[in-house]
Amino acid sequence: MQEEFDASNASIALASSIPSSLLFMFATVAVIISDRIGFRLSIFLGGMSIGVALLMSSFTSNIIIIYLTLGVLYAFGQSLCYHGSLLILSLYFEKNLSFAHGIVLSGSNLGGLAQSPIVGYILKHNGFSEGIRLCSVIALFIIPMSVIFKRPGESFGFNRWSCVENAKRNDTAIGSKYLPLHKNKAYMIFILSTMFWQFGINIDYVHIVRLALDKAVPYTEATFLPGLTSIAQFIGKIAFGKLSSMKAASNLALCQISTAFMGVLMFLPFLKGFAGLAIISFVFGFAQGMYSASNLIIVREIVGTQQFKRGYNVNQFVTGAAIICSPPLAGYLYTVTGNYILAFLIAGGCAVMGMLLMFLVRYFHSQNEEKNELLLKQLKLEVIAIEEESVNTI
Repeated sequence: MQEEFDASNASIALASSIPSSLLFMFATVAVIISDRIGFRLSIFLGGMSIGVALLMSSFTSNIIIIYLTLGVLYAFGQSLCYHGSLLILSLYFEKNLSFAHGIVLSGSNLGGLAQSPIVGYILKHNGFSEGIRLCSVIALFIIPMSVIFKRPGESFGFNRWSCVENAKRNDTAIGSKYLPLHKNKAYMIFILSTMFWQFGINIDYVHIVRLALDKAVPYTEATFLPGLTSIAQFIGKIAFGKLSSMKAASNLALCQISTAFMGVLMFLPFLKGFAGLAIISFVFGFAQGMYSASNLIIVREIVGTQQFKRGYNVNQFVTGAAIICSPPLAGYLYTVTGNYILAFLIAGGCAVMGMLLMFLVRYFHSQNEEKNELLLKQLKLEVIAIEEESVNTI
């Protein structure tokens, strides 16, 4: 893209960060559209938007137009497909939601493993315009996949249970779900922690290939690194899903451990050679997969089923807002300093800060759980009293 548009490192990084950011910031729009027209049509619309965005991008040489096509339009379609694929799980899974969530998220990493070297090969041998045009054809394969997205007759259902029915279902967040989101301390601190983590995490994805090339790593090996990170994410997401299903496992603890790993592993610029970058990229991807898979599950734990949709939307918006800033900043620092050391150190510091904030999240969440248990007992007593009164009336 730098050769095609004759733009600065920061400008090209912005073209990458806009779709990554808007993917999450469009979460509310994606939820509303999926709820109104159904998952099948929304995924169909998403596939069409991605294909059209790539096709339009192949006919322009203006970086501003790229921001609109590969940025806004592409992100809109991507958001419909991504969030629809996750939200539909709540309609089919309850007991094993964490495991199902990890498996579904891992699909993007299996695609990512092949995507990085294949797209790199297409662009290198066909040029940017023709290469992006071929990618638009590949993206259209999303459309027939929309057929499998069958809604089981009911809407998202986050508000379909009454207080009494929730007590019967033993909702683990029955007390905290009645708190407004801004008064739920565990949730607000978790959002802040997510903001710090997301600010730094996208730097690796956007700049890892450029970092490897600067270290004299051959082009084919450098473009393999994002794919290696993707397969490690696949393993991490599956691992989280499996560990999360165990009674002794704490989702918050797993999330905190993975965040700590990522903060330490942001010392990528100090490594030399492909072997060192490959090892760290794999471990980094595994930790990132663990965190990504835990994010939605933790939001659901903290705010409860009643407020999950709102909590999810806010969480995704904050994620997008953090992502849009970091890659251009890293590109600017690279232009100023001539290397990525300072950019990756800032990213690592943000990840460590996010990890430290998780201690407060765990503290306030444990307080909420104690209140939840007391309220749950009270509601169960009310259920028994209502049932006994109904029997006596009959």
